[in-house]
Amino acid sequence: MSTPLSRQKLYIFGGVFIALLLLVIILVVSLHSSSSGDSPQGSSVLNDGPGGSS
Repeated sequence: MSTPLSRQKLYIFGGVFIALLLLVIILVVSLHSSSSGDSPQGSSVLNDGPGGSS
């Protein structure tokens, strides 16, 4: 069980799993922030432009 090959495979699979998990989280967060205009710092600044609301 504790051979270097299996440990290396474990690290590789763990790294790939963590990378995919982070990618999915980033995609979900970006989709939610772009679709919903509830955040005043993100979409309103982009829509109004610089100095639009002030």
